Amino acid sequence: MSKKIALVTGASSGCGGLTALALARRELRVYASMCDIAGRNAAKARDVVENGAAEGIDLRPLELDVQSEASVGAAERAGSGLSLNMQCDLPRGFPVNVDQSLA
Repeated sequence: MSKKIALVTGASSGCGGLTALALARRELRVYASMCDIAGRNAAKARDVVENGAAEGIDLRPLELDVQSEASVGAAERAGSGLSLNMQCDLPRGFPVNVDQSLA
């Protein structure tokens, strides 16, 4: 059986980062999305890669600004062919919204 896939938005810090890490530790492939991974969040994106490698978990940074249609489109193209099992939307200042269960 293939590994389940989760997308966590707002994963650059706080609840989003902790959720991404927790899901990856439960053996999901997790795309930890954040804005500007080549700029202001470059260190955080490197941390995602390094933490995943150190723990032997499937944790991957993904460039995604949910407020930008172009960014959402680029992320969608990058993930074409993937079947998303779970999406956790964790933008700053908003309550957690889990769209699909792991069942």
